[in-house]
Amino acid sequence: MSNEITTSTNSSLSKFSPDQMNLIRTQIAKNCTDVEIEYFLEICKQYDLNPFTKQIYAIKRGNQMSIQTGIDGFRSIAHRTGKCLSISDAEFKYDKNGSLVSATTVVEKLVGDRVGKFTATAYFSDYYGDGKSIMANSKPRIMLGKCSESLAIRKSFSQELSGIYTHEEMVIADKEQKIDIVENVVDPVAIEREANREEFDKMATFITKQIAAIWPKLVKEQRISLFNDLLKIKEMKDIERKSLSQLKECFTEFNIYLSELTDVEKSQQDNK
Repeated sequence: MSNEITTSTNSSLSKFSPDQMNLIRTQIAKNCTDVEIEYFLEICKQYDLNPFTKQIYAIKRGNQMSIQTGIDGFRSIAHRTGKCLSISDAEFKYDKNGSLVSATTVVEKLVGDRVGKFTATAYFSDYYGDGKSIMANSKPRIMLGKCSESLAIRKSFSQELSGIYTHEEMVIADKEQKIDIVENVVDPVAIEREANREEFDKMATFITKQIAAIWPKLVKEQRISLFNDLLKIKEMKDIERKSLSQLKECFTEFNIYLSELTDVEKSQQDNK
């Protein structure tokens, strides 16, 4: 008998043994929920990166998960395209006191029948100016070189790298705001919504169309009550931000509401 975890047929979790899943939960995607882990493993599959060799991993920031990759992951994706011709060693600049100021990396990429050069410069003050990084203090050139290489590879292969970031890139994001990193943060509500997109869209479309149909018949107070009390939204676009479970509750209540409106209309017609 197989010792793999029993999950749905299409689940990424079903491809790993209990020991592997325990390693993912405790080391690679620590503190992440099963839903977040499943999403993370789908990203691993999409980019063909191995979580067990630390090419890619998940970091929990507050209640949100961000997906990061090591510089080796970026290199792997770039070279796999067959268009990455070379990645230069970083060139460093220093101030008059001999302190490291910047690192510049150049990526050569085949663009059509030409060779394109993509240059990126990372500044030490932007990444490690607060002096808190032990690694940057002990190995500044290695750390800043990774930063400039990450920027250069992203610049040359932006489409292939959409949605994943290196640790070095996240240093800047963490400084600006630890949790609100829009492109890299995975919202569990959004994961649930996207995983059930067809069902979600059917309910959202039904509610939207029905509201458009009954809206002219409602007085101001009824409209406010419909949004605030029943659907718990302020405007229609808020529907798209709900989780699937929240929308299901709205859908059930809304159908009851429509039925009651229909009964009132029938009664009014019968009394005429």
